Amino acid sequence: MNKRTVALLFFGLSMIFSSLPGLADEKQVLNALHDLFPDRQPDHVNHERIPGWHEAVYGTQVFYVSDDGRFVMQGDIYDLKHQKNLTEEIRIAQRKQILETLDDEHLIVFKPKKTLYHLVVFSDIDCGYCRKLHSEIQNYLDQGIEIRYVLFPRTGEYTSSYYKAVSVWCSDDRQ
Repeated sequence: MNKRTVALLFFGLSMIFSSLPGLADEKQVLNALHDLFPDRQPDHVNHERIPGWHEAVYGTQVFYVSDDGRFVMQGDIYDLKHQKNLTEEIRIAQRKQILETLDDEHLIVFKPKKTLYHLVVFSDIDCGYCRKLHSEIQNYLDQGIEIRYVLFPRTGEYTSSYYKAVSVWCSDDRQ
């Protein structure tokens, strides 16, 4: 083949691929996302679930970008035909994925003799509900429920709750 034929072939193929849904718009969408979040990359982008829109997922945050990259929307999208919250489905999957990455060295774990279930608790030492749950921990262990604490001072860093959590974390016996 001569150079002209090859050039025409590539031009023709590029026209075909640019007309396929999702492919031509992907670059515009990624550019719009980069403008919005210059220091972050999306975990994934999906253009198949909602016609005319791309889903961009950053951790548990979901954004919708119009195919032309002009509009960005954040909020829940409901599929009325199937009675499903499409956005919440993504957030649930992302939360599960994040929780699965937690290992025991980053948690305070109470294990029963035989684990049937496990419960991840984001716990604040100054939270009355958290204290109540902890006071009943033996009941959970007796039922085969493993309790996995993630220390989470609700008032933020450098507060009384934070320093209490640090003292628990740094103690010889975290339990």
